This record gives sequence, C-alpha cells and structure tokens, in this order.
Amino acid sequence: MDKTLIIHPRDSSTVFLKDIYKDLPDATIITGGKTQNEVHQLMKEHHKIMMMGHGSPFGLYAGKNFREFPEYIIDITSVPFLKGKNNVFVWCHADKFVKRFELKGF
Repeated sequence: MDKTLIIHPRDSSTVFLKDIYKDLPDATIITGGKTQNEVHQLMKEHHKIMMMGHGSPFGLYAGKNFREFPEYIIDITSVPFLKGKNNVFVWCHADKFVKRFELKGF
C-alpha cells in the first residue's frame, strides 16, 4: 500500500482538520520539528501528499513548529516535489497556488 504523507502544521485553530486523515492507514504525519529540506525529502518518498492548515497563494504557512522557522513549509521550492503526485491542498487560497504552478490535485 502506498503511504500517505500528511503535512499539517500544529495549530489549535486547525485541529479539526485531523478528522480528514485520522483513519488513514500507514500515514506519515508531520506537524513540525523538521526543516523544509527534510520535508522535501519526505515528499520525494511518498506518492500521496496531503497538506493542510493556514496558507496564502504563496503556500502553506509553517507557523513556529518547524526548524529554521521558514514562513512557509510548502512554497515555490516545494513545487518540483509535488509534480506528478496525488496531492490534496487544504488551506485558504490553495487554489491560486495550484493554478500558479500548474499542479494537479484536490
């Protein structure tokens, strides 16, 4: 079975989004504690990627949960790792991010 990578920065205002993936078997869940490069490496290793939380047309905000404190955990530098994957984008303005970079997904 294909493992699913879930990127959901820890934030009390988006905790309700856990219901989307709580019953997924064999999922890798990232809520913080990694660098953006480490997240990109995990993206290379997974065919299914779900990203959720707060965001903008420029990507998914990292909050203060990730090492090196990037503003975005998913941004323009993440695009090559999203191409050709089964993606789910759940953040405000994610549609603009997807269209801007000609990505596929829900």
